[in-house]
Amino acid sequence: MILAHRPVHLVLTLVAGLALPVSAMAQSATDLLDGSDPAAILNIAQGYGSAMLDVDSVGDPMIKGRIDGQAYTVFFYGCEAGKDCSSIQFTTYFAGIRPDASLVSAWNDENRFGTLYLDSDGDLAIDLDVNLFGGVTRKNLDDTFDWWRVVLDEVRTDMVP
Repeated sequence: MILAHRPVHLVLTLVAGLALPVSAMAQSATDLLDGSDPAAILNIAQGYGSAMLDVDSVGDPMIKGRIDGQAYTVFFYGCEAGKDCSSIQFTTYFAGIRPDASLVSAWNDENRFGTLYLDSDGDLAIDLDVNLFGGVTRKNLDDTFDWWRVVLDEVRTDMVP
């Protein structure tokens, strides 16, 4: 075997180098979040402002929060008996803000994250869907909350007088 002629410290370095990716994979697998632990998602939400865990009208978890003063809700979907949800949706609306549909469409054409629409009352609303099936890392979900913050700020800047 080729390694038999190498110094022992090189062999140990190679073995340690092979063990590191396995250790990192094991660590990241335990760091995954999915819809089975709404409290862990709430914990991330609280890093961006006030947030509390609640239950919607069908018994699924939901988070009600505020980022920079803007109220929003995170709805949990694909739940089985109010648990083990497969996705979440960030949503908010701007009561009394009723832009022309062409402005809403133009905003959607120019922005990747979040979908603007006019709700049943004609008020401006926005959603951001997140697939949690199989889990996402805490870092990824934290970044998603940060994107939500950015989207809310952009909507307020672009669409709210």
